[in-house]
Amino acid sequence: MRIAVCEDEEAQRKLLHNCLMEWAGKNKVTLETVSFENGESFLFAWEDDWNYDLLIFDIEMGEINGMELAARIRKQNEEIPILFVTGYDRYMAQGYDVWAINYLLKPVQKEKLFGVLDRLKVRVPEEKLMFRSEKGSISIKLSNIWYIEARAHRCILYTEDEEYVISSSIGDMERCLRSHGTFVQCHRSYLVNVQHICAVAKSELVLDDKRRLPVSRSISRFQEKLLNRHYDEVETIYRKMRGWRHDYHNHIQTLKAYMSMGQHEKACEYMNGLEEDLTSVDMMLKTGNVMIDAVLNSKLTLIQERNIRVEATIFVPKELPLSDMELSILMGNLLDNAMEACAGLPVEERFIRIYIDVIKRSLYISVINSMSGRAKTKGDRFLSSKSGSHGLGLLRMDNIVSKHGGYLNRQSESGVFATEIMFPLI
Repeated sequence: MRIAVCEDEEAQRKLLHNCLMEWAGKNKVTLETVSFENGESFLFAWEDDWNYDLLIFDIEMGEINGMELAARIRKQNEEIPILFVTGYDRYMAQGYDVWAINYLLKPVQKEKLFGVLDRLKVRVPEEKLMFRSEKGSISIKLSNIWYIEARAHRCILYTEDEEYVISSSIGDMERCLRSHGTFVQCHRSYLVNVQHICAVAKSELVLDDKRRLPVSRSISRFQEKLLNRHYDEVETIYRKMRGWRHDYHNHIQTLKAYMSMGQHEKACEYMNGLEEDLTSVDMMLKTGNVMIDAVLNSKLTLIQERNIRVEATIFVPKELPLSDMELSILMGNLLDNAMEACAGLPVEERFIRIYIDVIKRSLYISVINSMSGRAKTKGDRFLSSKSGSHGLGLLRMDNIVSKHGGYLNRQSESGVFATEIMFPLI
């Protein structure tokens, strides 16, 4: 791994170098750091050498500050990861313009730097797999495989516009693709890449190009359970609203009685009680985006019923780059996971904070929730805490973010779990 550090303070350069080498030693990674004391010297070297796995820029430097330096780099290279380190937090929003992977405040805490490096370590170019077909060996990117169909003792591998007869059984293909995380067996005769699933009906999957695949009965029952749960969530909202409307006439009569007897304080107390009751019925967020409103309002009702304290700040445009189904999957999984994590805690410790806003031409989504202990991981992946779950919800979220060129960051500390997602708005 090769990392460039552009920092005008010698002490900070040494500190970063020492932290980087400590991380490399712990992880048995061969690491080379190349240091620059200003933006000008970095640009001079950059003209002949782009071979870096990470660029670490201080922001406040001489004639060319770190933000300007990153903007120049992005005109030539949109892929190389950039990390900002600075003593000021006022530049954070600007970092989104140049797609910085993170923003660390000085003095840099090595644990946070190590977290960035751990995530960077697992970033690799998209893998290609070799298969033996009737026409000879073929090499295909995982993302280009749409689905695989079993036929007799062979398989048909489908891309967007090609078909290949593969000399392997469906069982062999499943074992080959299992570790790559993006394929599920929707039926005993089909493996499908979840990146290309557009919709899930009761008995079939619909792909992005409208091709349809059958779904086994077990998955069909699972899908029906999800639909029933969503129906129950929405029904809970309407049941509360119907109850309040039913009592409306009685509330008016009671208020009139208090007023006619001159008991104004009693009337005020009664109205305050009604206001609290109405808030519990109509916590309804009205963002202007129909799908966001539908998903959040159904989930907020459930959150309240489970005695979870919630804070929600939502600002979204009416039009978003995601489809309604993608929004439903994304927000539904985020909030379901947050509620699940809060479930085992004492009531006073349960909380969920939701923040959605547009920051520098990007949609920013943050969900933070309390939890017991720390989240379990396997390698660089967080594991689902739901019984019987294989993390399909997390995987679907990952693929939605990847499909739209977004950014996803999950963090777990003792008692807290946080998810940050960003999507570019075109």
